[in-house]
Amino acid sequence: ADNNLLSVSHNPTSGWLQISLPAGNSLETVRVMGLSGKTVRNLERGASASNTEIDLSGLPKGIYVLQARSEGQVFVKKVIVE
Repeated sequence: ADNNLLSVSHNPTSGWLQISLPAGNSLETVRVMGLSGKTVRNLERGASASNTEIDLSGLPKGIYVLQARSEGQVFVKKVIVE
């Protein structure tokens, strides 16, 4: 998938992260993983929305990988928690 289509705002963050795809794309799942590959946050969307928020407060400072699934495509972005 074209990772440029996935928008992640307030990155770096210490709290909420806004995640969005262009209109017409629905976010099905959002996972945030540590660099070891362990999932630290998981969000499954029942409704077909092109944007959502995920709370990263409480996570240790560091670099994480955000993975978003939409209609068979997987988008990946690096996220920094401050």
